[in-house]
Amino acid sequence: MAKEKKKERSSSSKSDSMRMKLRLGIFFIVISFLGIGVVFYLLYGQIRDQNEELATLQEQTDLIEEERIEMEQTQQVLVNAIGREISLERIIQQAETIYDKDVKSAREGYLWVDRSSKTWVVTLGALNGLVQGSRLAVYKGAERVDTVQVSTPMDVISYVIPTDNLKNQYEFDYFRVAIE
Repeated sequence: MAKEKKKERSSSSKSDSMRMKLRLGIFFIVISFLGIGVVFYLLYGQIRDQNEELATLQEQTDLIEEERIEMEQTQQVLVNAIGREISLERIIQQAETIYDKDVKSAREGYLWVDRSSKTWVVTLGALNGLVQGSRLAVYKGAERVDTVQVSTPMDVISYVIPTDNLKNQYEFDYFRVAIE
């Protein structure tokens, strides 16, 4: 009986050892599958991130392409516009038919000082005989304060350049002007 018990113990310890090895093997197999799963998950995450980045880059490329097309169209419009210049003679001819005799024969007008755009405009123009370089007397009330020179005459208005004396008089926005 002692031999049988010894045999049983040795076979039970062998079977315990086999069970332990089997459990250990299954444990390592499960761990290896989990490791493979983690690797696939990380690879999938990288692929997903790359796909998102690719989609973002594609959107940016599309936007840049749209802007390029828009710029080319704007450039074409500007190139077409270069060939057309403003003809003062044509404007005057058209204005002759529009404005009445009082507007055409006016010798006095107003000077408006637009400080925000630093523009000086008078209400007299080419219809009144002004050309580039014409000089206008500027009055504050009845007192003559300065003169301005026409830089760009249009039909019934002109852009003028003030002298240094008038430039510094910022208390008024409007002055009376007369053709010299």
